[in-house]
Amino acid sequence: MSRYLFAFLFILFLLTDVCRAQGKLDLHLLRAIRQQQSASLAPDRSFGSTETANADTRMIVLAVLNPQASLPFEQLQLLGVGIGRQVGRVVTLSVPLNQLEAVSLLQEVESLNANRRHQISCLNARTEMYIDFLHDDAEAQSLGFPHGYTGRGVLLGIVDTGIQYDHLNFRDAQTGCSRLLGAALYRPEQGLADSIREYYTEPSQLDTLTTDDPLNGHGTLTAGAAAGSYYSLRQQGMAPDASLMLCGTSELEDDRLIDALCCTFARADELGIPCVVNLSIGNPVGWKDGLSPLALVCDSLTEGGNAPGRVIIFSAGNDGDK
Repeated sequence: MSRYLFAFLFILFLLTDVCRAQGKLDLHLLRAIRQQQSASLAPDRSFGSTETANADTRMIVLAVLNPQASLPFEQLQLLGVGIGRQVGRVVTLSVPLNQLEAVSLLQEVESLNANRRHQISCLNARTEMYIDFLHDDAEAQSLGFPHGYTGRGVLLGIVDTGIQYDHLNFRDAQTGCSRLLGAALYRPEQGLADSIREYYTEPSQLDTLTTDDPLNGHGTLTAGAAAGSYYSLRQQGMAPDASLMLCGTSELEDDRLIDALCCTFARADELGIPCVVNLSIGNPVGWKDGLSPLALVCDSLTEGGNAPGRVIIFSAGNDGDK
């Protein structure tokens, strides 16, 4: 074999290795890498070039493992990767920018995905859906239901931004007592995937909470539409008697949504009651084929929609014009 042919094959091997690494990255992550490199003043080079990458720069990514593969815990630790939540095949990772290629080349990893940011959206449909009839025993029976449904005996989880935990709408309409049985609060500072959550279940702790974002009220509005107890002008929410688990986060990113879903279902399991979680958010970018990391997590948590007592609701139609 001539040295020229050998050199050509060697270069082809290197290019194949780089392409194999890039092939595991979704387009959102490739774009986020370029943005992160620009922000850290690193040259805009190909993904395979890591000599100028800033080792101090980290990215939150969502890895999807190959079917039946176990998490390569030791290899990830050697690469300096922080490990957050794992649900089924999806695991949240905090990866040094210059180690993304090495992580993508692990044989257990099927794909690496960007920690996509979602946006808030909310529609009030109480009047159009005749909720008063559903709440009233006699009216519900006339529609074929055995009794009125108000959410009693169910834990309703709200994952959103701008939640006022001590709002009047989240108290029992008759006794005035708080209906909160759990809360999660995600602070805005950056950190490892599992280091930013505050989790509360004790009444003495829950009574001290105010809001995750004093300049935003979207979560309060959403939770009010879902479970508000304020009955003046017949404006109660869908489930005014439901117990509540409120999860407020300043950033609606995949890793926090996944953690909040896990916390809420875990709390429902502790209480031994069914659970519905609402996320009035959306992301109009990308395919809607049910194969994103967040979709796979929802599929795992609800056993493909068949798990008894577990329901996850995402807003639908708010981005229909897109």
